[in-house]
Amino acid sequence: MPITSRAIAAVMLDHLSARTTHRQATYVDENSPAGYVGADFRYHGGGEDDGDLVRVTLQRSSHLPACSDDQCADLGDGAQLRWDLVEPEEDPGVVAVAFERDGALTTALLAGPDITRDPRKLKLQPSVQALTDLVRDQRLRLRTSPQAIADGGHVAHWSGGERKPGELDEVPNNDQTVVTGFIFGWEHDWRYLGPSPLKQLFGPKAIGGRVAVSKELEPIGPGTVDALAAPSPPAWLTSCLPGYTCWSNGAEHFAWRPASGSDHGDAYLVHVDPSGETVALHTDGRYRLSHSRRAAMAASGYFLWGTDFYDDSQPLRVGLTTTRVRFEQASRATHG
Repeated sequence: MPITSRAIAAVMLDHLSARTTHRQATYVDENSPAGYVGADFRYHGGGEDDGDLVRVTLQRSSHLPACSDDQCADLGDGAQLRWDLVEPEEDPGVVAVAFERDGALTTALLAGPDITRDPRKLKLQPSVQALTDLVRDQRLRLRTSPQAIADGGHVAHWSGGERKPGELDEVPNNDQTVVTGFIFGWEHDWRYLGPSPLKQLFGPKAIGGRVAVSKELEPIGPGTVDALAAPSPPAWLTSCLPGYTCWSNGAEHFAWRPASGSDHGDAYLVHVDPSGETVALHTDGRYRLSHSRRAAMAASGYFLWGTDFYDDSQPLRVGLTTTRVRFEQASRATHG
């Protein structure tokens, strides 16, 4: 049976202290490794202090790289120790023991105590040896026994956090979710206005929506933002839209119409993926757009958005698809 976060937690309790202050599933999203599942225990937490973290995760094996520095040690039989040293007043450091077996990589991580040297020489709780014994436990496999699953069901004080089946499945965006799924991450006042009238510029299969944003969203508000996505780039991207000035740098494109009279101008920020998928933000905001490209970029939000609207590692990116859970969130969002 596929191992669960609670089954992992049950195994952890056989190797670690049960005096935890919090127990829950390790956070998983669409950018997590294939098959990724885990459990998080917290110790000595209270008030605003989360406490020390012990996290045990499993994923499909990616083959551990050989140790190549003095903060790594081979523990034998497929186990490896790595650590990062404390950075005073910034980061206490971290200890991780990893173990490969039967196509799976099991990792036990400890974060919280100050790691001042080789963790095998420190009096840590849990110790490196305890973490090593834990990752080698025969029950920690991507497919484990029914008894291990049943034991997980008896773990007390469990705070949940598991993903529901299908939550991370890819589903198509629509005109609303392509923009509301992006803009609600900015936490400023906004309101969904409806499908974008600019979709036709990106082809018959394009999707797009428009929101009005408040003055708090500098430098755009008060103004409008359109988010658009299409399976292929528009033909005009190789030349330019009439009345606009265009600039390209590899996959990034910027087209702007400088201000004229009472018209502040508007701009498109466009990115074309190697697959051809094209995503864009169109902004029409408070500031007059200059003939200067850098000034127009600043006034239209180019530096505000950065790579967030197209980077696959960003949960709120614009795209033709999204995860089911984000689609459902965006479907319910009409204002911020």
